Amino acid sequence: ILYLISIPFLLRNNFIFKIWLTTVPDYVVSFSQIIIITSLIESLSYPLMAAAQATGQIKNYQIIIGGCLLLNLPIAYVLVKIGYAPETTLIVILVNSIICLFLRLIILRKMIGLVIKSFLLNVIVPVLSVSIIAFIFSYYINSEYRQTDFFGFLLISSSAVAATLFCIYFIGLKSSERYRFNKWIVKLVTKKEN
Repeated sequence: ILYLISIPFLLRNNFIFKIWLTTVPDYVVSFSQIIIITSLIESLSYPLMAAAQATGQIKNYQIIIGGCLLLNLPIAYVLVKIGYAPETTLIVILVNSIICLFLRLIILRKMIGLVIKSFLLNVIVPVLSVSIIAFIFSYYINSEYRQTDFFGFLLISSSAVAATLFCIYFIGLKSSERYRFNKWIVKLVTKKEN
């Protein structure tokens, strides 16, 4: 759901900021894009956080993950101090989010016996496949239709939603999940007709 909302903002956030603000500040477009991507990565970590907290033994988990997250500030400070662009501060957070995601997997393997390979195959691979293919399609539509008006935003938004839903159904869902989904749709339609 977060991804469905995110694609139009990633592709057309310049248009959104022009409506929202009279003068678009420097870096706001790139900042917002990096923040959205970081939020998408973080959304994969939330179930892992909940699983860790459910054990009640979170001391080591908090020390490792909290310590890693605390590195954001000094690393970003050093990079900006030596001349890197302001966006670097948020890229550091993005990269650290990815590192923390894999650290959580390693910690949870010891805490609750999480099978990392299973998580990667059943969660990360389908999510990445759907995200990348849907984004490529949406990016292509966006590059073909360059007009920066409200109709263009609606076109990009609707095509992004359609592409994402299509990819979720045919790539993200297993055949058993598609069967259950189809069964639920049929049940819902017949219920409405009655």
